[in-house]
Amino acid sequence: MARHTPRIFLLVCVTSLVLLMLLVSFGFFSESSSPSTLVGNRSFFVDGDFEFWDKKANSTSPPDVVKTTLGNSTKGETPMPPLNRSSYEKLPIWDVEEVYNQDAPPRPQTCAQSLRNSEDEGFKAAFLPNIRLYMHKDNVNISEWNRLSHFNNPFGFMGHKYKDVMEAVKLIPKPNEPLFPPKPGSNGCVRCAVVGTAGILNGSKMGKEINSHDYVIRMNGAVIKGHEEDVGNRTDVYVHTAHSITASSHLFKKYGYAGAPFDEGIKYVMIPEGLRDYYWLTALLKRQRVASGVFRNHR
Repeated sequence: MARHTPRIFLLVCVTSLVLLMLLVSFGFFSESSSPSTLVGNRSFFVDGDFEFWDKKANSTSPPDVVKTTLGNSTKGETPMPPLNRSSYEKLPIWDVEEVYNQDAPPRPQTCAQSLRNSEDEGFKAAFLPNIRLYMHKDNVNISEWNRLSHFNNPFGFMGHKYKDVMEAVKLIPKPNEPLFPPKPGSNGCVRCAVVGTAGILNGSKMGKEINSHDYVIRMNGAVIKGHEEDVGNRTDVYVHTAHSITASSHLFKKYGYAGAPFDEGIKYVMIPEGLRDYYWLTALLKRQRVASGVFRNHR
């Protein structure tokens, strides 16, 4: 990986962003020009009511594909009770697995090398260029909550109570877009470098090439100081969980990690692993101490 060409970096970037598209992100913009915060999750939308199967509530085994009943029922106006992951003997497959929120048609693009121009039938069938990327206070209604409640974190809200999660979600304004506009002179193309934390770049001397990309995306314990020659020194997007952004300063201190990147204009993408992330996010957006969970009383 340390010897990959810029074209491979582009492919890695786009592949990673496609994966991130399966996680709906939402944005928080502070009162000043300080960095914005995005939080990752997966988003679906469907109207109607649902029929649930689990081994404790039913004497028969659930079918391979669990059916939902859709219609005009007013049950969609009430948050459904939490489903318990431990109730299932195997991963339930819902019959609306492939229903996704999609925004208006994507903006016209002029990049000749864009993967949107791919002729690969498998890729074209799987790639949704206008899938909704950002979750915010205006796009999680009761119907969507009920839909997402069928899926475990980070893909949904299984096992969580409506009030615990929505306290955080309702604080998040709609993000400004586009978040990754093409740079001047780029012919409409956006080139990204996605830098992980496995250490494979150690000794690679790829820092200059990484910095040459339009956007640099880093994840979790992104150790930069002292390793700039190998990993570069720019960060435009920082992907994390509540745990990684709080624990990395201890876990990776011996490698030179002092804290999350804080470049001008940086965007933070949070992937919620559980309720602790929503409690942490609520405190962040309210600028107060965490009220509940493992981060209680933390700032």
